[in-house]
Amino acid sequence: MAAVAALPVVASAEDLSEVTAKKVEAPEPGVQTAKAQAPSWCKSVKDPAANGRSAGSLSRTIDAGENDYTSLIKAAEMVCLWPSDPAVAHAVQIIAQRWMNWTGESQAQAVESLTLRVNEDKFKADGDKLCTELKVDGEVGGEENQFRLAELALLGCSYGHPGSPLWLGNNTGVGNDLFPFLDLSATEPSELVRLAYLLTSQKYIFSAEKTYFDHPFVSYVVTQVDLKALSDAGLTKALAAPPFAGNTYARAVGLESEAMARLAAANIQKEVDARSAKDPAWKALLVTAPAAGIKAWTDMAGKYKDQIAHSNEFEHKWYGPSKKAYAGCWKQLHDDFLTVLKDQKHGNENEMKDALQNPIVGLLFGRLVACASSDKDFAYVEALYRVGADVRPSRGMRAASYYAAVEAFGPIKADREKFPIEKQDLSQVLRLENDLMKGGYDHKTESKLDSMGWVGDSGSGTVKSTKKIKEGLEVTFVQTKQQFMGRSCTETNRIIQFRIDGSPMYYQNCHDTGLQWENTTPAPIVIPDPEWEVGVKAGAVVAFRSTRNAVKVGDKSERYGLPTTIYADKNKKKLVAWMGFAMP
Repeated sequence: MAAVAALPVVASAEDLSEVTAKKVEAPEPGVQTAKAQAPSWCKSVKDPAANGRSAGSLSRTIDAGENDYTSLIKAAEMVCLWPSDPAVAHAVQIIAQRWMNWTGESQAQAVESLTLRVNEDKFKADGDKLCTELKVDGEVGGEENQFRLAELALLGCSYGHPGSPLWLGNNTGVGNDLFPFLDLSATEPSELVRLAYLLTSQKYIFSAEKTYFDHPFVSYVVTQVDLKALSDAGLTKALAAPPFAGNTYARAVGLESEAMARLAAANIQKEVDARSAKDPAWKALLVTAPAAGIKAWTDMAGKYKDQIAHSNEFEHKWYGPSKKAYAGCWKQLHDDFLTVLKDQKHGNENEMKDALQNPIVGLLFGRLVACASSDKDFAYVEALYRVGADVRPSRGMRAASYYAAVEAFGPIKADREKFPIEKQDLSQVLRLENDLMKGGYDHKTESKLDSMGWVGDSGSGTVKSTKKIKEGLEVTFVQTKQQFMGRSCTETNRIIQFRIDGSPMYYQNCHDTGLQWENTTPAPIVIPDPEWEVGVKAGAVVAFRSTRNAVKVGDKSERYGLPTTIYADKNKKKLVAWMGFAMP
């Protein structure tokens, strides 16, 4: 094939009059207006006549490009048959404007995308190569897995070969599993990962059908972090890393995806600003409350950056291929948890319950439960997991923004029953679970204390004495008694009714028999873990959960016990320990 410059001019300016007569589309809101220019990409076109040689073919191909981006690429190749004709500059303007309206790219970016795409052989080869190299490691989960899946979705590589990039809307994008790691992880997500998240969740803004618009729109309480963080420098950095570096397919799709995300961000922000200016409730829900949540998280994250870093590192190892990699995690995560807890009120059980709702305390606690599955007996893991079931799942600033908006929503809806957002709309914005804590619980192992866990009993009492034995710390309790009214009942032959199974229910003649005393002293327990012994001494008030009879002490059969709360004395003004943790 001869070079483009040597091709004969096969049509005159008059022959292209049909193209000249075509109107240029109006730019979409937020999109630049394209200008007429000669095609600058012709050196990249292998055969401009591959899809037709006539002016009529070019005209029909441009028309087909109204709904088919591949036809627009073909039209961009065909104009290189007449690169110097003034009519072609108009054709380029039509092609560029349509491409810009689709992607949101500037004209310079659109020209670069088209230049990369018209070199079809290289573009396809680079796409095949990239999708082959973007493999998901089956042994690795967590952020590495989710970030790679996001890149595959963005590039249209989900099936191992280049298909339709996410910006075209022909693949489903990313799932809910990405969000936790986007919000907080040991590895920073790349701009490509951010784009996959935004193009999955924010393309509603381009829909001509505005039915139910308010419902996806409220997702701004979470997505604003990433909409505002879009970064050309971040995209450049991502595309400079292997396997994206030098790849024309990655470059084109990256530019197009970033431009579309920016266009979405601009249009969404315009809507946010308009609503906030007119309605203080929308401003509180979308702007004020999320901003406060983000600031609170950011301030705390700066204060506890080391503790969060250790926790992130543990999570990264947890999702890796080797259990040995995170064995021995307990001491560091345990100490970090108590360091953060120290700054929260924790003087009694209610304050401890509230402290666990602190986003960083809750985050560290959930990961500590997962760590316990490696370093502690499973009976203890189960006990911590039950406590964690009531802890609000938390991650980073996006989750903090969401919860702040949720708390602002209650008073708004109470005041304005017809406010267009419902509880279920907010509930669908973010479904965050403490997956790592659940993962620790799911790593079931046989308990050395009791295979049934802490199901034997529970109780509380004042410590009478303690004794160190080989099985742990034996604890006996001060004797207690409780008075109650005794009752005696005699069944009569008077039938009240018949049960479902047809049997009769007889009237009972009951009477009080007088006050009686019952011994309510808890049976002794053995505390098997030295960590749990802190504060257990004569006079302390201990509440505990126990196993079934599981340990022989001399000629007695006693129970293992986990102290759930330990107070210094019967006044219960100072919580000494909680669930095996000595209070800082």
